[in-house]
Amino acid sequence: MLQGYYIFFIAFLMGLKHALEPDHLVAVSTIVYKHKNPFKAAYNGFVWGIGHTFTIFIIGFFVLTYKLSISENLADWLEHGVAVMIIFLGLKTLLNYKET
Repeated sequence: MLQGYYIFFIAFLMGLKHALEPDHLVAVSTIVYKHKNPFKAAYNGFVWGIGHTFTIFIIGFFVLTYKLSISENLADWLEHGVAVMIIFLGLKTLLNYKET
């Protein structure tokens, strides 16, 4: 039973590490910058986090249930998609900053 808690603790630490990666920092800073009201920014961040977590659960469910694997080629394509999204968010933030 105690071993299960270690697994959750390690998963929690890995999630924290993942949350502090540059792609997440860019996304969260874009959300925070967009809202002057900290409660709206926190709500938007919360909804973004729930969507992120839900996606991970759904993909994890199918990977574990059907014993699927994500190929290295697919992982590379997904990483490139994230890179494009980060560039887009950064440009959007810069353009919005110029307007204010």
